[in-house]
Amino acid sequence: LSPPGVVTLKDAYVHGAVTHIGIADDARLAELRVSMGDMIEAGDIVAILESDEYSARLKGAQADVVRLEALLARAYVADDLAASLHNTKLEQAELAIRAAKARQKAANAETNGAKAVLDRKNQLAERGLVPDSELDAAREDYQSRSAGLSQRKAEVLEARAALEMVQANSAKAALRQAERDVLEARIRAAQADVSQAETQLSKAEIDTKSSGVVVAVSARPGSSVRPNDTIISVWDRNQIWMRAWVSEAEVTRLSVGDTATISIDALGNREFDGLIHRILVSEDGKETQLPGQPISPLLPDESRFAVHVSFSPDDQIRRKLLPGMSGQARISVGSPDTYAAGSAETIFEKAWSFFQSS
Repeated sequence: LSPPGVVTLKDAYVHGAVTHIGIADDARLAELRVSMGDMIEAGDIVAILESDEYSARLKGAQADVVRLEALLARAYVADDLAASLHNTKLEQAELAIRAAKARQKAANAETNGAKAVLDRKNQLAERGLVPDSELDAAREDYQSRSAGLSQRKAEVLEARAALEMVQANSAKAALRQAERDVLEARIRAAQADVSQAETQLSKAEIDTKSSGVVVAVSARPGSSVRPNDTIISVWDRNQIWMRAWVSEAEVTRLSVGDTATISIDALGNREFDGLIHRILVSEDGKETQLPGQPISPLLPDESRFAVHVSFSPDDQIRRKLLPGMSGQARISVGSPDTYAAGSAETIFEKAWSFFQSS
C-alpha cells in the first residue's frame, strides 16, 4: 500500500440526481416542449397531454351552470312578480269585503226601515186609515229592499270566497321555494362537475418540480403514455456530486467521510471542498447509465470502483455546471487499516464492507 497522504482521482465527472417525469393515468402525448440539453426551471410546463375529452366535459359542465343559473334567476323574478301580484290581489279582496259588508249594512238598515213602514201601514190599513194602494206600495218597497239585502249578502260571500282563493294561492310560494332549492342543488352539483373537469384538465399540463437539465426524452408527440412510463428525465442541479473512478489497489485507502478537494476543468482554477459520500462497484470502466442511477454491485472479472464525492457550490456555479463535465478529486487519506499482506480473508472483509455501504 502507498503511504498515507493524498489520492488523486483524475477520472472524475459531474453527476447528480435525476428526476423522471411521468403521469398518473393513461393518456396520449399531444405536445412536448423540451429537448435534450434544455435548461428548465421549477414549474415549467414540459409536456401537454391530449385533453379533448376533459375540455368537452368542462364546457358541458360550464354550460349546465349557466343554464341552471338562468333558470334560477327567472324563478326569483317570477316569484317576486307573483308575490307582488298576490299582495295586490289580497289588498283588493280585503277592500272588496269591507265594501260589500258596508253595502250589506246599508241594505239591512234600508230593509229594516221598509219593514217598519210596512208594519205601520198594515196597522193603519186595518183601521181603514190608508188606502190599499199605499199599503201595496209599502209592501213592494219592503220586498225590493229585502231583495237588495239578499244581493248584498251574496256579494259579501263572494268577496270572502275571493279572499280565501287569494290566501290559498299563497301556499304556492312554498312550492316555488322548493323548486328554487332544487335548482340551487343542481347548480352546486354542476359547479362540482366544473371543478372536477378543471382538475382533470390541469393534469394535462405536465410540469417539473425542480430546475435542471433535460438529459433524456423518452416519448414523442402522439405516442401513448402509461403511468409507469417516463416522458423526460431532468438532471437536478440542486443535488450534484462528482463521480470518480478508482482502481482496486487504491479503493482500500478510501473511506466514506474522507475529505476531498474538487476541481472542474470548465471552471479553471476554482476548487471546492467535498466528502466521499459513497463507494460503488461498476461492471466496466465506462459510464453507460443516466446520472444518478445506481451501479450494479456485482463484481466483474475486471472491476473498477466508483466514488461519489459530494460538494455544494453556490447557485452561480450550479447554473454553470452540466452533467458529464470532467475534473479531478484529491482525497485526503489517513493510515490504512493494518492487516497481514496477502490475507485473502481480511481483503474480502474489507471489500464486503464497501459493498454493504453502497
